[in-house]
Amino acid sequence: MLPVTLMGARSVSVLGLLDTGAAVNVLPYSVGVNLGLSWDKQTTSVQLSGNMAVAEARAVLVSTAVAGFAPVRLAFAWARVDNVPVILGQINFFLEFDVCFFRARQYAYAQRPPTLRVCPQCTLGGGAAMAADSRFGTAYRSANSFNDACSSMAIPRSAPLPP
Repeated sequence: MLPVTLMGARSVSVLGLLDTGAAVNVLPYSVGVNLGLSWDKQTTSVQLSGNMAVAEARAVLVSTAVAGFAPVRLAFAWARVDNVPVILGQINFFLEFDVCFFRARQYAYAQRPPTLRVCPQCTLGGGAAMAADSRFGTAYRSANSFNDACSSMAIPRSAPLPP
């Protein structure tokens, strides 16, 4: 879960579920109402899938602040149900943020591109997971039992990835 602040006519702080398998961001009905959104003014419908397929949903844009980053506009499927958390999915949370998951520490780290990205050598094949924090010029590393240290460094987003 990632703490985020959603901003509309009013601001609402929530915990968003990072879901790499979710196609879209999802906003529960009551959170949209608390933001000051009007269901009747939203005219673009969104067809959800999976266990949310029966829920009616409308497209909304919500200014969203994550950690110390400047707010970004995220597209949400505003569902007319409340039995779902705020879901941060591929469209467009994962297009706006690079996220590194540290399973052993139950910790997720988000950063704004295009500063740095994580080398796939670190996140695939049992290597250490690394993420760089461009605000402080530091890298965070979580080594696992297969590899106590990773020789790969976080690299500029524009640079080609190592073989």
